[in-house]
Amino acid sequence: MKGYHKNFKLDIDDTLVIRNKINDYFKTYDFEQLAVGNDTIFFFKKPSFLNSWEDNPLNWEMEIEVHFSKNNKALITHRVNHNNILTSKAFSELFENFLLNLNYFLVDNRDFKDVNTQALKVAKEKLYKYYALIITGILLGYLSGILLANSTEIALFRIIGVVMGGIMTEKLVNSYLSNKVYTIHKT
Repeated sequence: MKGYHKNFKLDIDDTLVIRNKINDYFKTYDFEQLAVGNDTIFFFKKPSFLNSWEDNPLNWEMEIEVHFSKNNKALITHRVNHNNILTSKAFSELFENFLLNLNYFLVDNRDFKDVNTQALKVAKEKLYKYYALIITGILLGYLSGILLANSTEIALFRIIGVVMGGIMTEKLVNSYLSNKVYTIHKT
């Protein structure tokens, strides 16, 4: 399962002002900052054991590197690992709008909190839908396992049904999400 990876370029005027605004933006969402160099800022979210059930895709393990070039440009490299259950590509719209709103904040000084909160709400609804599909697959696997266990009198088939239902549903959902074309709605 591949994660999300995207590069963005921004035109900037004053590097010092932009640095401070970028720091403010990412601190709002509890990103940690690694030691900064003269031309690079690195933000990240650490992985956690509970990442698999984290309902906020902005809290998944991710890295954001901002590199300032000499020609008044900033290159942002954004990487998000999957949450061990779902591919992060399914939430590319959220991640791209998150950085697009950073650009609006830097250029136009637009308030980003309401827009990002709304985008996060939509992403959480999608996430719950995908989790519901996986749980449904687990239940169907369990029911199949019960039928097989009752007909063969081998109780192990109940457990095998649950495991197979979960794995197969996860693979199907991720295959669908990985192959789906995502359109980005600019906010």
